[in-house]
Amino acid sequence: MDITDNPHNLKIMELEGAQLPRVLDDPKVDVAIISTTYLQQTGLSPVRDGIFIEDKKLALREHHRDPGRQ
Repeated sequence: MDITDNPHNLKIMELEGAQLPRVLDDPKVDVAIISTTYLQQTGLSPVRDGIFIEDKKLALREHHRDPGRQ
């Protein structure tokens, strides 16, 4: 996603997902957007430690759909 406006002049850095667990303890990092896969490597819990959790959404091609599952 491209940032189009930054009215609060936040310093935003894009990092590879695998780097995020290492920077969470850095005092210069206030917030990180991190996937559950990488978050679990830190011992943190998305439910307990997260400030926002995305809704579960799944997109798939119709031919991959299993009609027996709801």
